[in-house]
Amino acid sequence: MYHFKAPHGMFKFNPKYESYLKNIKVPEPESLYNQPNWGSEGTKGKNDSLVHMIVVNFIKTFQS
Repeated sequence: MYHFKAPHGMFKFNPKYESYLKNIKVPEPESLYNQPNWGSEGTKGKNDSLVHMIVVNFIKTFQS
């Protein structure tokens, strides 16, 4: 198994990947934005009590 560790310092992009997947359309799975069972009680609240607040704050983030 391989694990990816994100760089925390200055990241230098490797030019050999500049055109990687440039002409390829990577399909999004149907369930990408609909994950009803994702999140724990710590993030969604007990009995999903914080879900409404999360959605409202998410919408406010993208309103101008």
